[in-house]
Amino acid sequence: MAWGQASAPAIPFRSGMAGDTPEPQQWLLAVLGSAVLLAALIYAIRRFGARLPRLASQQRQVKVLERTALAHGVQLVVVEYGERRLLLSVSAAGSTCLRDDPVSPGSLTQPDGATT
Repeated sequence: MAWGQASAPAIPFRSGMAGDTPEPQQWLLAVLGSAVLLAALIYAIRRFGARLPRLASQQRQVKVLERTALAHGVQLVVVEYGERRLLLSVSAAGSTCLRDDPVSPGSLTQPDGATT
């Protein structure tokens, strides 16, 4: 074969003629494959999205330090908000602040109970 001469393509392909449409099975396979990929992506974002590091500007202002169930649907929750530590009673009817204390620098408590 001389330089510049056209040769047959190594991979055969179908021309884009007007009557050349995909089979229904191909459409079904493409739609099902796309749906499975979309479901896997949604699952991965929900499962692992909370573990991704947050930017400094997006750090949470409210931290739940501890939660204890008192009765069915009633909980005591210790929340740290900025420089305040709140003791809340939470139920289906709403929330009530039972105590509001300032956080002293030497008594910051982590959610696992360790003192820093």
